[in-house]
Amino acid sequence: MKKQLFIFGALCLGILGYFGVTLVKKQEPKDISTEETKKADIMNDANEFNEIRILAEQGDTEAQFDLALCYANGDGVEQDFEEAVKWLRKVAEQGFANAQFNLGFCYYVGQGVEQDYDEAFRLFRLAADQGFPVALFAVGDCYY
Repeated sequence: MKKQLFIFGALCLGILGYFGVTLVKKQEPKDISTEETKKADIMNDANEFNEIRILAEQGDTEAQFDLALCYANGDGVEQDFEEAVKWLRKVAEQGFANAQFNLGFCYYVGQGVEQDYDEAFRLFRLAADQGFPVALFAVGDCYY
């Protein structure tokens, strides 16, 4: 079982990047030619983070998921995997498959939570039951 989990982990890390297709947002190419541009980017990230945080605290599911991504990636805020897991859990409990998969991946790798393969599999299964493609692969691989 551990060998299969290792193979699954290696595939996920190799194919999807460190946190799969969702926890690593595609970054727009940035012009880093001037110090002012860098400072403006930091301010924009912080302002965007605050807007997302306000919406998330008001219960907006999409904003809650985006806030988890901000914490996981350190976008507009210091990187904090425990806080990312907290917000992923809120969204996952609302049945959002993408959050269920990503929370499962956090449990799988032990990022922000204690590593727990059983909980990872349970969350992968919840997301797979909704047809989330990467979760379908993860569940199938766990049975391999």
